[in-house]
Amino acid sequence: MRFVWRRIPNLIEEKKSSAFLMAAVKPMPKTTKMVNGKSNSNQSTKSNSNKSKPTPEANLFQPMSLEEIQPELVAYGPNGDMLTISHDVSSKKAFQMLKEANLLEFPRIVFMVHGFWGSSKSKWIHDLKQKFLEESDQTFVIVGWGKGAELPAFKYPQAVANVEPVARWFSNHVLELKRKNITKNISKGKIWGIGEGIGAHIVGLAGRWSQHAFDRITGLDPAGPGFELVNEDLMLRSDDSPFVDVCHTDSHHEYRSPELYSLINKYGTLKPCGTLDIYVNFGYNQPNAPDFTNAGSHLRAIELFAWSIENPGELRTQFQLRETPAIDKPVEKTKRVVVPAELGYYADPKATGNYYLETNSEEPWKEGF
Repeated sequence: MRFVWRRIPNLIEEKKSSAFLMAAVKPMPKTTKMVNGKSNSNQSTKSNSNKSKPTPEANLFQPMSLEEIQPELVAYGPNGDMLTISHDVSSKKAFQMLKEANLLEFPRIVFMVHGFWGSSKSKWIHDLKQKFLEESDQTFVIVGWGKGAELPAFKYPQAVANVEPVARWFSNHVLELKRKNITKNISKGKIWGIGEGIGAHIVGLAGRWSQHAFDRITGLDPAGPGFELVNEDLMLRSDDSPFVDVCHTDSHHEYRSPELYSLINKYGTLKPCGTLDIYVNFGYNQPNAPDFTNAGSHLRAIELFAWSIENPGELRTQFQLRETPAIDKPVEKTKRVVVPAELGYYADPKATGNYYLETNSEEPWKEGF
């Protein structure tokens, strides 16, 4: 028997989808304040070290245990070295294993965290890994949590709930790197965390809980559903690292119906999450993105980032959004500014704010500045 996925009319409005996610995922206590015009949460030692108490609205999906998720670090070196570190290895032992495998001798170590429906075996991650290793001498580490992310679409809220335990586990390993002072006398950008979708929030939390060990964090279309309004304290923030660059590609839903098997009609967020936020084609409805699945626009962030590695200077823009986007309100007016921004591998921390980047519908995504 063949199963044919069909998209349904807009019978499930976003309010219903949001209500489902709000009831399904454990809200965190809010300690939000405004910093430089952006919403940020106060850091609290108590809240960082202890899990919040479940609320009446949060009984459907509780976080899976580490034994169930079994997160892992899979490290690759430019010389073909490979090392797998399982979830039950202590951070001190993991550091020693990386050192003995000569994987801490290169100018930079990059951690790549996948999102929903991903795993350490996802093809796109290994394609990206190859581009990184060919570009320069650096260690590329895949942070895999597939057993907590490769779930049926209707269990998306479960993947959201799994963010906290994975991020806490990951933060211990990153903190150990910082404690060993591997960044001493080494150029800026030694520790770089990259996260796709839900993975962007895992990287952000790991940075927050590891005393800001990352020199740079990159968010590839950070997830919106399950985080906006209900779990904003779990979202990637501009102060999780000295440099946080974010690519928005699937952040709005107005012109697209939700899918029968996902209940949501977007995967990203319009909410600024970084020191540099780039809204590709205003952050949603990417040109030539497949209509068969809502993930088409979401995956464009990965495609653009991968392309940027071999095309320095191409994904640059000198236009900013005139206003700050709201969660449900994109901004489609721009202004020209003096300082240009670049999306992807070669992003410059000197550029800050909310930028607009127009791209083509296929490769080459952009030609010249």
